[in-house]
Amino acid sequence: MLTDLATWKERRELLADFQMKLLHQFGENDYNVFVFGSYIREDFTPGESDIDLIVYCNKIIKRMDIVDYCRDYFYQQGLPCDVLEYYYYEYEYVYAIGILNSVPLTDYFPKQLKDELYIIAKNYAAHKRENALQQKYQDWEYVIYKRKSIHKKEVPHLNGKIT
Repeated sequence: MLTDLATWKERRELLADFQMKLLHQFGENDYNVFVFGSYIREDFTPGESDIDLIVYCNKIIKRMDIVDYCRDYFYQQGLPCDVLEYYYYEYEYVYAIGILNSVPLTDYFPKQLKDELYIIAKNYAAHKRENALQQKYQDWEYVIYKRKSIHKKEVPHLNGKIT
């Protein structure tokens, strides 16, 4: 059963047990389970935090079985668990952020996944730049500044004539 998991050593021991049982159950040649979020960081809070996982496997039935296995294992440990099933969508940023900041539990990391994560990460960077630009133009201080700078400039008058 679950200890308080206050230290990384305790959480790592639980992960090692899970990894051993996972590999025994499913082998290790065509899937990966990525652990991300507070469970692997210092901001994990025992009794409040959960464990976040992303399951990558191109075989749908096997992926579903691995997802169920993950949920069952951590449920038995008394640890809340969020399990995401990886599927490729070029704007699904949570996968790139999660996988690129994770602890993988197998060595399976095919070129296809690397290429997909590259595309997702590039789109995420573009999304962040676009949001920053939109925020800039929605910022009232910027609008007021631009308005003042426009009013300071000489604007030629047409004296009612349009030529």
